[in-house]
Amino acid sequence: MNLAFNRIISKSILDMHNLTKINNDDIYNFIDQQILALPDYTRFFLSIIANTFNYFFVILYFRSFINLSSQKRISILRTLKRNKIPVFNLMLKFYEHSILLIAIENQNESTL
Repeated sequence: MNLAFNRIISKSILDMHNLTKINNDDIYNFIDQQILALPDYTRFFLSIIANTFNYFFVILYFRSFINLSSQKRISILRTLKRNKIPVFNLMLKFYEHSILLIAIENQNESTL
């Protein structure tokens, strides 16, 4: 799995939900652990979807997803959530649910 893609999509989702005060290293480590915990066939499928998603935008913007501006990435993710493109929507749900889970957990720990 492409670590740069994991970092960029995680940061974009955090920015999209205004969770910028969360420790990014905890989230990146959690995402990496979640991906490694997946069965091989699921991890392979997620890797193919993520790479396809990353390079799909070369056709539209002449840049891969990780090389787009932060605002453009957030706009793409919001459009993706709204339009629910089947395969990409599954990938986005995996990342978003994992990130929001650890972000809420970190917020609860910091308030205690």
